[in-house]
Amino acid sequence: MSQRTAAWTARALCAQPPYRGVDFFPQPNDQRSTAKAVAVCADCPVWRDCLTDALRTEGGSRPEYRHGIRGGLTGYERYASYRRVTQNRRRARQAAAR
Repeated sequence: MSQRTAAWTARALCAQPPYRGVDFFPQPNDQRSTAKAVAVCADCPVWRDCLTDALRTEGGSRPEYRHGIRGGLTGYERYASYRRVTQNRRRARQAAAR
């Protein structure tokens, strides 16, 4: 783990004692646990760093291989976000090439 990663992960709410009982890896159909984890992320000061790290490390992995709540998003939501970002970058490159 790099020093930059260690710095933001230490500030993440999910790493703090009051939130250690929250399930950040709920079953896909467990809406209550998912909502609870997402609510913690909504208040987290480093949710953007967390989401950026998730998107970077998961890359183009299919949604069923993305586990847990990271940056306030489920695996399927992170996959959709990754797809949007990569499609927008592709369109921008194509427009610039014209």
